[in-house]
Amino acid sequence: MVTSVPLSKRAEHGYRFSSAIFLWPVMGLLTGLLFWGFVQLRLEKEYANAEQAGMQKATSLSRAYAAQLRHTIGQLDQLTLQLRYEWRRHPGKPNFEEQLAEGLYPLSSQIYALIIDRNGNLVDSTLGKSQSGINVADRDFFRQLQTTGFSGLQVSGPEVARLTGMTVLRFSRALTRSDGSFDGAAVVAVQPQYLASFQDMSNASREDFVSLMGSDGRVLAASRETGVVTDTVYRHAPSFPGEQGVARISAEHFLDDVPRFVAWQTLQPEGLLAVVGIAESSVFAAYDKTARDYRSATVTASAFLLLFVFIGMIYTARLTWKKELAEEIGDTYRLALEGGREGFFMVRALFDMDGGIEDFVIEVCNERGAAYAGQTRTRLVGQRISGVWPPRQAERIAAVCRHAMRAGFHEDEVRTPALDETRPLWLHRRFVRYGRGLAITVRDISDARAHQEALSRMAHADVLTGLPNRAWLMRHLPQAITRARRQNRMLAVMFIDLDDFKSVNDSHGHAAGDALLQVVARRLSGAVRGRDHVARLAGDEFTVVLEDVEGDEVVQIVERIMAAMSEPFLIGNSHRHQTLASIGISRYPEDGEDMDALLRAADAAMYCSKSTGKGRYVFYQAQDND
Repeated sequence: MVTSVPLSKRAEHGYRFSSAIFLWPVMGLLTGLLFWGFVQLRLEKEYANAEQAGMQKATSLSRAYAAQLRHTIGQLDQLTLQLRYEWRRHPGKPNFEEQLAEGLYPLSSQIYALIIDRNGNLVDSTLGKSQSGINVADRDFFRQLQTTGFSGLQVSGPEVARLTGMTVLRFSRALTRSDGSFDGAAVVAVQPQYLASFQDMSNASREDFVSLMGSDGRVLAASRETGVVTDTVYRHAPSFPGEQGVARISAEHFLDDVPRFVAWQTLQPEGLLAVVGIAESSVFAAYDKTARDYRSATVTASAFLLLFVFIGMIYTARLTWKKELAEEIGDTYRLALEGGREGFFMVRALFDMDGGIEDFVIEVCNERGAAYAGQTRTRLVGQRISGVWPPRQAERIAAVCRHAMRAGFHEDEVRTPALDETRPLWLHRRFVRYGRGLAITVRDISDARAHQEALSRMAHADVLTGLPNRAWLMRHLPQAITRARRQNRMLAVMFIDLDDFKSVNDSHGHAAGDALLQVVARRLSGAVRGRDHVARLAGDEFTVVLEDVEGDEVVQIVERIMAAMSEPFLIGNSHRHQTLASIGISRYPEDGEDMDALLRAADAAMYCSKSTGKGRYVFYQAQDND
C-alpha cells in the first residue's frame, strides 16, 4: 500500500526546505558582516591606542630631552659667566692653564672655551693651540654682541670654527668694561653631537631622531640614531606652534620619507626647541602584527563560516540543524572558556536549614581561573570555597559571593597575597547571579595597577633626592591635619632652608650642589621618626611633617636634625664644606588649623631664625609675622 502525501503537506515541506536553504546563507552573511565589523572596530581601537601611546612616548622623550638640554645649557652658561668673571679679574690676561689644572673647564675636543677681545682677536682658549692670527670680527655672533650690547647668553651656529676647523655651536656672552662699553666676548664652543646625544634614545629605531632647533627654525643639532649626528633630518622643516606639543608629521617633511610622531618643548629664555621624532613604523609595529593576525584569523573564521553554511544547506532537517548548532555553540563556548585571558568560575550556593547561604561549591572553572587559585581545574571542580582557600581568605570570598547573590551583580578589584611570581597581585572580579549560583570572571590587572602606581610615584616624587615633592605635600598635609583634628593630637610642620647653599653652587658648580642636596635628604630622613615625612619643596627648601607628636618630641627631633646638619659635607673628593640649616616650626592647632596657615607660620619662623644667625631653629610666635 502506498501512502501519498497531500499536496498541501508537500508544499509545506517544500516551503520549509526552501526557507532552510535560504536561511543559512542569509545568516552566514549577517554573521560574517558582524564578525568583520567587530574585527574592524577592534582594530580601530587598537590603532587609536597605538597612536595615543606613540604621542605619549614622543611627549615623554621630548620632555626628558628638554630637561637634559636645560641642564647642559645651564652648565654652558655657567662656563660663560666664569669666563666673564675671570676676564674682569684679569683683563687681557686669562690663565686657562691654571684653571684647567684646577678642573674648572672640561678637557674635551667636543667642548672648549675661548676669550675674544674687542677687535675680534682670539686671546686664549682651553685647547692650548696657537691662537696667533685668528680673528672672528666678521662672524655674525661677534657682530651681534658688538652692536646690540646684549648681556645675556647668545646661542649661534652651527658654523665651522677657525680654531679647530670643525662645526660648532657657540654659547657666548659680551665682555664689558667698567663703563659698560663692549670689551670682547666669552665663548663656549660645542660640537653638535654634544647636544644631539640623548641617553633615553639608546633603544630607538634607526629612523628615530632628536634635534635642537633655533628660535629662527634653523636646525642646530640633530641625531638620526644614537651616536650618529647629521646636519638636519628635514626636507621641509614643519612649524612647531606653542610652548610644547606633539603631532604626526607626514613623510614629505623628512629627507628619508619616513612619517613620524614628533614632539617638541621650548627652552626658555633661549627660545630653542627640543624636538624628538619617533618613526610611525616602530610605533605601529605591534599594531601591524595584531592587525595581520586578526585579519588572518578573520579570513580563516570566514572560511569556516562558509563551510558551516554549506553544511547547513545540505543538512536541512530541523533536528540535524539543531544538533549541529548545539555542537557549534558548545565548541565555541569551550574554546572561549579555555582560550580566553580571563579566569571563569560557576559556583552554586549551599543553603543551611534556615535558608541562609553557608558555603559555595565550584561547579565549573577554566584552567586560567584554577591557576589564579594556585590549583588545577581537575582538583578545583567540586570543591567548596571553604576547602580551597585559607579560612580568613575563604570567608572574605564567601562574603562577596553572598553580597552578589543578594544584589544580583558585584564588581571589584582586589589585591591578592604575593605567594609566588606566577600568581597575579591584582585581580578584577565580576560576579553575576544566575538562578541559585554565580558566574564569576577574573582578570589579571597587575601590570595596569603597577603602571598606575608608578605614574603616581613619579608625579609625587622629587627627581633629584627621591623625597616626596611639593605636589605630594599639598595632598598629604590636609589629610594629616584632618587626622590630627579627629584624634585630637598635635601636628608639627618644619620649614628648613640651607644656609650658604648658594656659595656651594657658585664655587663648585650645580653638580656639587645637587650632590649636597642628596646627602641633606638622607640626613633629614635619618633624623626623623619612621612615621614622619620629609619633602623637598624646591631648591634648598625642605619640609618635615611630624604627626602624633608631643612638644618635647618636636624639640628632640629638631635637635637631631641640627646635629645631623652640623657634620661637614664632603664636596668632590677632598673639599669639606659645612652647610647649616635654619628651621622654622609651626604646630597644629596652636599656630594654625589649616595647611596654608601652618605653612605660612613655619615660613615666618624660619625667616625669624635666619635673622638671629645661621644654624638655628625657632618656634612660631605671633609677632614673627609683624
